[in-house]
Amino acid sequence: AYLFPWEAGQVWWAIEGWHDGNALDFQPAYRQRYIVLAAESGRLREVCYDGTQSWVEIQHADGETTYYLHLTLGGSVRATRLDQDVVRGQPLGALINRAPFYSPCGQGYSRHLHFSVTNRALVVDGYALDEIAAAARCCNGSPEYTSSNQRAE
Repeated sequence: AYLFPWEAGQVWWAIEGWHDGNALDFQPAYRQRYIVLAAESGRLREVCYDGTQSWVEIQHADGETTYYLHLTLGGSVRATRLDQDVVRGQPLGALINRAPFYSPCGQGYSRHLHFSVTNRALVVDGYALDEIAAAARCCNGSPEYTSSNQRAE
């Protein structure tokens, strides 16, 4: 049931394979929005916040956990959703609006989502994450992935 953490119909590139443990980097393709959605329902928690960006996790009912780094949390998410349950498709926030960036929660040279999982065998939107990681490359000819995740308010 896991879906890509961006809105249905949007295309994002896989720009880096496995790194920092079980993480993949995704970057929005041209003219796409920067909104990040919950890939599956679960309990939302903030791991790190440094005034520039947040690193959040969602603990899912099946025992898996997904992590989302390089976000600016939405105001309503910070006020009402932290340490609460969220549903798949719930907007978490947007990619931080600058690059390059370096702050205590993380660094990067482009606007991207550092998406991490507890299980590399996870299948997202019908794609095995291991296959995405093997095909990912920066920066020309990066594989494109279209989400089917419906935004839930």
